[in-house]
Amino acid sequence: AAGSVASAASYVDGSVPALLSLDFCSRLYVATADQVIAISPYTEAGPAANAKTFLPSSGQQRLLYADAAGQFAFMSPYVGLADRGIEGVDTNAFASADKVIRLHDVQVHGSPDDGSVHAAASMPAENWCTDDELYALEDTSPSENCDGRDAMMSPCQVKGCWRESTRCSKARVGWFTADGATEEECPADVSCPAEFPACYLYYAFQWPNSSCPFICEQADLFQSDRRCRIAPEGYYSPRCNNKILPCEMPEDVSQELFLALTRFTTSGRGEPSGCAAQLAFPLARAGHVDPLEPPFTVELWVKIAPDDMPHAGVDAPRLAILTGTFPRWFVALRRASTSSAHLCFYHEGITRAVSS
Repeated sequence: AAGSVASAASYVDGSVPALLSLDFCSRLYVATADQVIAISPYTEAGPAANAKTFLPSSGQQRLLYADAAGQFAFMSPYVGLADRGIEGVDTNAFASADKVIRLHDVQVHGSPDDGSVHAAASMPAENWCTDDELYALEDTSPSENCDGRDAMMSPCQVKGCWRESTRCSKARVGWFTADGATEEECPADVSCPAEFPACYLYYAFQWPNSSCPFICEQADLFQSDRRCRIAPEGYYSPRCNNKILPCEMPEDVSQELFLALTRFTTSGRGEPSGCAAQLAFPLARAGHVDPLEPPFTVELWVKIAPDDMPHAGVDAPRLAILTGTFPRWFVALRRASTSSAHLCFYHEGITRAVSS
């Protein structure tokens, strides 16, 4: 690891001695074993009883395991627990029967997995307001009677009522009256997304001005001023509803922990559980867990194919983070060439002396 520590490491003068070497032959699991082993029961043959099941676009199940304290979680089959299983390594530091975290190269039909954790829902087959829903919306309109004392007066005195021949009538749905004498059509001033050119309906009658209320009709459209806007990733809006709501997390898994593992990639298609989710990290600890403070050591065995590692060109190599409590500390690989990679270590409180 000499000369390969991430250049972004910060130096805290006098707080810790410079790190001159890295010892990768000890135990990261000391820091996490109490959380990992609390994921119970666990066997290689079947999923844990408390696993949350997701169905990705590939159709193969993904299982989220979380400890009871809500501090640690991982996603199977990308990650599993297994015995260390390496003969001859029993020492006073660790044993071959120790539980370790094992990362898996997941294949789908012989091709690399795309990281899909949860598939997006389909748009509703009937993606518009029903008659019953429109009737319910109309019931929210003003309800004062236009007749009676108003009938012989011109213009009509009750708001939303206009002079129709010898009587006062309520302005119709999609119309309004501002002066009580004439009925005017509501202006077409509501903006729609290009994907939904006919996105709204006026629903109120007896309206007294030109700001006629409207409903955004299709799923995942919500009202913003005089516009119907598409819900962003991680949010949804029910069909025939102007509200925008966050997509739901799995039951009994904290939002912080779930979003540390995954990221939403679509809106919800009108359903709380309809947002597609993509794997961000295969395992994570909650951000509020106390970080590891030096001195500590990290252990991992890594089998890599440098040519398959992520990179954005020679001048902008990308890191493939292996483990850590990101962004406080982490161990990562950085592609150096088609046949080699740098092992990088970063901790917000440690730097290492530059050596040749």
